[in-house]
Amino acid sequence: MWSLYCCEFRFVFSFQPQFLILASTWWAVVGIFRQCKLILAKTRNISVQLIFAAGAEENRIISLVNGCEILIATPPCFLRMLRKCYISLDRLCHLVSHDADIVVEDFTSEIKCIMRHYANLLKSQTCRSAPRQAVVMASSWSVGIASLVKAYLANPVVLIRSEEHTSELQ
Repeated sequence: MWSLYCCEFRFVFSFQPQFLILASTWWAVVGIFRQCKLILAKTRNISVQLIFAAGAEENRIISLVNGCEILIATPPCFLRMLRKCYISLDRLCHLVSHDADIVVEDFTSEIKCIMRHYANLLKSQTCRSAPRQAVVMASSWSVGIASLVKAYLANPVVLIRSEEHTSELQ
């Protein structure tokens, strides 16, 4: 087991993300990144970074250490960078899982690890007044999403667009 606490000193002078979006594929990461850039085109003080590429994220280390407000990543890539202490969740306010039905199915162990780390961080920062929000977006309700919501989200608000999935919530 690895420890994320061995390298806390790296984050003293860096700006860590306030908004994390986890996506299922590199293509989804790029698409979300482009949308963020379009939406934020006139805003200069919000930095958006993306990381993916099955190990090639090493090329992004300098920009990650320099920091960003919004980080978009695939779960395995994000977890590798978290384990290497290039990223911290200390400032995280918004955690978004895009295509959560796919993410939970394809990256179960990575999502569990990320959520455990995030839960431990929340317990250690009881005095923090910044908002904390987790958003799970999916095209269908699944056992994996139900498990994720039950295990990690206290008092969730569940919005379902289709009536066919409402019976699965009971």
